[in-house]
Formats: sequence, C-alpha cells, structure tokens
Amino acid sequence: MRNTHRNRARTRLPSLLHADEEAAGLLERSGAADSAEEVVVDAQFEAVVAEALAVLPTAHRVVVQLVDVDGLTYAEAAQALGIPRGTVMSRLHRARARIRTRLVATGLVPRRSR
Repeated sequence: MRNTHRNRARTRLPSLLHADEEAAGLLERSGAADSAEEVVVDAQFEAVVAEALAVLPTAHRVVVQLVDVDGLTYAEAAQALGIPRGTVMSRLHRARARIRTRLVATGLVPRRSR
C-alpha cells in the first residue's frame, strides 16, 4: 500500500521545465495523460481504501497511519504508541490484510495466488 501511494504521488509531481526545453517536447509529454478509466479506477481505489481504514479498529488504524502514511519505522511507531515492536508489526499485518481483502472483494486488485 505504501509503495502504491508513493508511485501515485511520484507520478503526480509537477515536472519543472528547463530553459532549453522546446515546446514540441512539452506537447509530446502532455499526450501521456491518464485515461478516463484510470482516473475512475484511482478514485474507486482511494474510496475503498478510505472506507477500509475507517472500519478498522482504532489500534490498527493508528498503526497504519503512523507506518504507511507518515512513514515511521516499526521501532518509531512502537515508541510513539508505547507498545512492543512486534505488536506494531502484528497490527500492521492484520490491518493490511483487511484492506487487501476489501480491495480484492471490489475487484480493484487481483487475488493473490499461493
């Protein structure tokens, strides 16, 4: 989930134009815009993730917020919450599994094969 968020954020960063860049090059890059389908799927994905986060137990939601959204390490999150590092890892695993289950149920991500 963290990598997906980072990849989306990375693609949304504005690119700065260099003085030597020509308008033709700019026009060629502008043709690579997201399709309407990608925009809708992105919106659905974010809505499902937000809904899944909202229904998580508070203890799990806080761990996801600290580690996946705020970027804290397991040790930093454990220290912030005053719990063992293993508890952070366990809660994060369970929370991610619940979010993944919701995404699979909606068909936004493929089911993992084992």
